[in-house]
Amino acid sequence: MAEQAVIFNDMWQHWVISNDEAYIKTIWKTSQHQFTPQQQKMIKLLFDSKLM
Repeated sequence: MAEQAVIFNDMWQHWVISNDEAYIKTIWKTSQHQFTPQQQKMIKLLFDSKLM
C-alpha cells in the first residue's frame, strides 16, 4: 500500500509541476491497478479538466 502511495505522489507532483501529458498517461496505464479508488477518481478528474 505504501508503494502505490509513493507512485501516486510522484505522479501527482510530476503532473502538477510539468503538466506532462505523455508521462501521466504512461504511468496511468502501467500503475492504474495499484491506485486506490479515491486516487483513481482524482486522476480522472485531472484528465477531465486538463486533457479533455
